[in-house]
Amino acid sequence: MTQPYAIERELGPGEKLLWKGKPKGGLRLCAGDAFVIPFSIFWGWGFLSGFTTSDHSHPPDFFIVPFAAVAFYFIIGRFFVDIYMRARTEYVLTNERAIIVTRYFAAKTQSFVLKNLVDVTLSEAKNGSGTIAFNASASPYGKFNRNSFKAAGLNIGASAFEMIPDVRRVDGLIKSAQMHKSDL
Repeated sequence: MTQPYAIERELGPGEKLLWKGKPKGGLRLCAGDAFVIPFSIFWGWGFLSGFTTSDHSHPPDFFIVPFAAVAFYFIIGRFFVDIYMRARTEYVLTNERAIIVTRYFAAKTQSFVLKNLVDVTLSEAKNGSGTIAFNASASPYGKFNRNSFKAAGLNIGASAFEMIPDVRRVDGLIKSAQMHKSDL
């Protein structure tokens, strides 16, 4: 279990904590997995079955090991990497900023100044949980911002409060904080 992060050290003078949370833990499947899972199984099976030819010829080990590692990652490993990464991610909303703190190998902090946010996108599941993406249209990945890469286990464009409970309440806190800042 990871140690709790002292989020207070991220807060500036006069900054007030409105909400903090974490992404949901455990195994997560997304829509892209409907393609990636069968593809990775067939690719891995095809790759590994290529070494059971009747003439027992196969490429050298220095060629096999990287491909076997990639096959393992896409079939199984990416799920463990995703679980590990989400367990070490915290979200904070203050009266001034949305903050994402990740601690994969070292602490990394992303801050989004609320008064500068022009694109806040809410995605809500039937159970009320969901994701709030910040400046998704400004991402170099465009509409692919995160979920398209997430199925492949890639952490590209992580500029969102992902898989949080009561996503509408948090979205309301963001909007309220933005309105109060625009009044000043």
